[in-house]
Amino acid sequence: PCWRPRPPRLALERLVMIRAGSDISFASTRDVSPGGACLVCERPIDEGTAIVLTLEGYRPLDGVVRWNRRGYCGVSFDRPIPPGDLNRWLGG
Repeated sequence: PCWRPRPPRLALERLVMIRAGSDISFASTRDVSPGGACLVCERPIDEGTAIVLTLEGYRPLDGVVRWNRRGYCGVSFDRPIPPGDLNRWLGG
């Protein structure tokens, strides 16, 4: 396998809504990158679960839960957030 560097992650606390099918829960971000986010979850979400993540002040993002440990979960977005969008969102 080819090693690829991980995009920089920005430490950030923002409220998020998570929709998994008809189930809705809330979390806060711990960090965000163009390709994903680490969340502090109010309840566990199974690895491999397809979700729609709505970041406060930004459009909904489709993604998949990649890991879940001790109240945190890692989400990878189906499509990366364009850097300009991420910068505008963080500035807002």
